[in-house]
Amino acid sequence: MNAHTIAIGYGNELRSDDGIGQRVAKALQLSQVKSIAVHQLTPELAEVLARADLAIFIDACLISESSQVQVQSLSPASCNMIAGHTADPRSLLALTQAIYCHCPADIAAGEMILNRNHIPTYPYPDTAARMFSYMWQSSYNLRGIYETPVKQDQLPKLAIRPYPTQYVSQWTMRNGTPVTIRPIRPEDEPLMVQFHQTLSEQSVYFRYFHLIKLQSRVAHERLTRICFIDYDREIALVVEYQNPETQTRKILAVGRLSKIHGTNTAEFAIVVCDRCQCQGIGTELLQRLLQVSRDEQLTRITADILVDNDLMQKVCENLGFRIERTDDPTVVKAQIEIK
Repeated sequence: MNAHTIAIGYGNELRSDDGIGQRVAKALQLSQVKSIAVHQLTPELAEVLARADLAIFIDACLISESSQVQVQSLSPASCNMIAGHTADPRSLLALTQAIYCHCPADIAAGEMILNRNHIPTYPYPDTAARMFSYMWQSSYNLRGIYETPVKQDQLPKLAIRPYPTQYVSQWTMRNGTPVTIRPIRPEDEPLMVQFHQTLSEQSVYFRYFHLIKLQSRVAHERLTRICFIDYDREIALVVEYQNPETQTRKILAVGRLSKIHGTNTAEFAIVVCDRCQCQGIGTELLQRLLQVSRDEQLTRITADILVDNDLMQKVCENLGFRIERTDDPTVVKAQIEIK
């Protein structure tokens, strides 16, 4: 499929929430996509759209029930009249069709909508590419875009792997509390701040091997890297609890699996909030990380554990890990061969 793809991000950059579309378009670094960042959609863009086979408009919405990136298909408006000097995506497509007898809607057109209330201002190019990659794949799967089905191998190669929904499922703690275990998402940053506030000094020390101040652990730059991840290189699973009365959500634990570059192995780390320890969460997270390792066809996963962290060593031993001494008398290594 050699479609000419154009991405148009629009919005008011003077307002941080409304400028998301422009920021994503400016940050895109995809060789097969022509990106344009504009303050408003104007009739002049019809000439550009007439040369495109696939058009994706990137915008922010004020209110949405979903915190995820939304995707919707577009078709030209029934009336091609544009009042004034600005347009919306559908009227701009209609104008393109009327003037050039062709517009991307003949093959595909879609709109990427980012919720202002949930998508923070991330200026990093890889972040924008991840958002757009999700949109790019979804645009080819929208109902009604193609008269004939598009095979998987015909889809454009994604810059970033889409959100792994196959790892989302419900689970129940030993005390009967229902939780959701799922891969981490970009909008989890506020929840991660709250999560770190629940960790004792001992939990922090066991996880990082030294004490790190709360202010450093919840810094925006750090949490951005933690919440926005490349699923080809690592995966982080969070245990989320939602209060049935208030509907407020909390993260109770995080398990992370990171591939070691140039090898077929990975390292894991798990941290559970103090009040939820000894509820089976650590064991369940590690079991799921083992399954991820199998899915990724890894051959071995390991972890460095402090000698004093008896609970984590016991969890690993129960799941078949070998616990071995290291050159550091304060640290042991847990490792298991993946079958």
